[in-house]
Amino acid sequence: MLGKATCRCASGFTGEDCQYSTSHPCFVSRPCLNGGTCHMLSRDTYECTCQVGFTGKECQWTDACLSHPCANGSTCTTVANQFSCKCLTGFTGQKCETDVNECDIPGHCQHGGTCLNLPGSYQCQCPQGFTGQYCDSLYVPCAPSPCVNGGTCRQTGDFTFECNCLPGSHNLNQMTSALDKYIEGNLKRIQNNR
Repeated sequence: MLGKATCRCASGFTGEDCQYSTSHPCFVSRPCLNGGTCHMLSRDTYECTCQVGFTGKECQWTDACLSHPCANGSTCTTVANQFSCKCLTGFTGQKCETDVNECDIPGHCQHGGTCLNLPGSYQCQCPQGFTGQYCDSLYVPCAPSPCVNGGTCRQTGDFTFECNCLPGSHNLNQMTSALDKYIEGNLKRIQNNR
């Protein structure tokens, strides 16, 4: 062969440059199982690259996480042919398949709020006059202001309000009325042109 040198290794050595000892565990004991590939790291150490579906230092374990046994976004880890699931908050069980009913624990919702269990969490349904994640805040209709385009909010009752709009702006009821009149006028024009 032109342009390529070939090494003839002395007894007990192998490799393209005769750099590996044939007494290395990769050659002697073939430690990587289940089709794993042995990589020599030093004179006496090695590392196995496992085929898909196997894990462990010598690819000796089946990867129990391959079948995705853990539910609800949990994390799966394989330890000695077994899987272990780390559940997200709000779930429990060997496979994180059970929703924790946070409403079983009293005190989540304040001021007489009703606890509603949801998958992985809960929500408080607040009685009239209260708001917030835990019904822990008094409801004030104008705080924060629901009015847009610079309108000012005026509280008209304990739980009601109205918006005072700037000149040139209209509240929703006025806009709806004007839109209705516009549509009605165009429909009459279309019908008259038939």
